[in-house]
Amino acid sequence: MNQKHYLYVSTLARERSFSRASEVLGIAQPTLSQCIKKLEREMGAELFVRNGSDVHLSEAGERYLQYGMEILAVEKKMRDAFDAIRAYKTGTLKIALSPSKCYTLMPDVIRRFRERYPGIRVQIEERLAGELLRGIDDEEYELGVTPMPQDGTRYDCDVVFTEEIILAVPKTMPVFERLREVACSRDGCAYPAVDFSLLGGADFIVMQDWQVMQKQLTDLCDTCGIEICPVVECTNNLTMITMTQSGVGCSLIPSSTVPFSESMNNDNIAYFSLQQHVSRRKIVCIRKKGKKIAEPAKFMLALLTEMR
Repeated sequence: MNQKHYLYVSTLARERSFSRASEVLGIAQPTLSQCIKKLEREMGAELFVRNGSDVHLSEAGERYLQYGMEILAVEKKMRDAFDAIRAYKTGTLKIALSPSKCYTLMPDVIRRFRERYPGIRVQIEERLAGELLRGIDDEEYELGVTPMPQDGTRYDCDVVFTEEIILAVPKTMPVFERLREVACSRDGCAYPAVDFSLLGGADFIVMQDWQVMQKQLTDLCDTCGIEICPVVECTNNLTMITMTQSGVGCSLIPSSTVPFSESMNNDNIAYFSLQQHVSRRKIVCIRKKGKKIAEPAKFMLALLTEMR
């Protein structure tokens, strides 16, 4: 819809005179007359009934103004929407995180993000590491929060925080008393440290072989020369800690999972650091290599990296 044409037709319809309408519009009368005739040819219908000096809308002209008003309203709504998007007053930011990180990391981050961008809807999807990386590769998500990928060079990565790998033990298991007796403080450890070799034969909740945490557990067993008893296999840290709280078995977990456990007000669990060396885990915010991200995503990234 041409706004100028709509203005010409609506003004002529109101004034019912080419001379008065051209005066109101500030254009020459022949110019207005030629424009209306050209528009009528394009529409294939006369928009005005001309009766001497009197000019009034035809049925086609009435429809032109009716539909024209609707079209212009839609166009304005569209322009307003585009302006809002450009000003980041509306839109969606899609990010992916592991379930445990959603629980422990995001509530405060989302609150602060909405203070800056109240109109941006944050869409969080809980994904395991492999699914998350595929989503970043396919540009399904702008950002992802995950343990540092083995091939970190494929992505732009910013460290969110570094977490300790710790031992979670049900207080109802016999091994708990033995560990509590020998546990001692150690520099750089968040919890009393124990010798993992004392866990030989203990029931354990484990992860699948391809997961990094399971590889660390296997390496610990090899280093200490012990075997454990896998009783449950799962893929989720929150599931592991819930199983541990229920007394099913011990588990090796990232320290960031502890707040989830504590929020459940369950005191049937004890945490220990390990005397053996276990690589700390870097949690990073990743995005596709070289991909430019919008201002809301940059602000979300800044909030996440403040966690360090």
